[in-house]
Amino acid sequence: MGFNCTKNDHPQTSIACWGACLFSLLLSACGTGGKIQPVTGKVLFQGKPVPTGHVTFVQITDNGDTGRKVSYQIQNGIYQSPEGTGITQGKDYLVEIDGYNETSPQDEGQQRLFPLWKTKLNASLSEHNLNFNIEPLAN
Repeated sequence: MGFNCTKNDHPQTSIACWGACLFSLLLSACGTGGKIQPVTGKVLFQGKPVPTGHVTFVQITDNGDTGRKVSYQIQNGIYQSPEGTGITQGKDYLVEIDGYNETSPQDEGQQRLFPLWKTKLNASLSEHNLNFNIEPLAN
């Protein structure tokens, strides 16, 4: 977005132009808070690859609400964000993982391997390989 805020014969137009420039600068400085980084990793249940499921990253906003949400499919214990997608560096996330015993969670009779598993994490500037090892809850 560009603005030409040079000499102008109308003071109101000049003020509006400088206001638009300032707004544009503030908007670009605030942005999303960081660069989108790709994520990949392994998901294990009791030390074995989860056959199929999803890893979902739900961004936690500064006021504690939930924000942007992205989900990636687990195939044979591995998930990977497609090129150009991922999570925002430096932001807090709620991670939700569901895992199933067969190749497709939509199949009839599909059994969950474990209840929906949740944890929180901060997307650091260097981490993009996020592995999860899920253990059953003790009775």
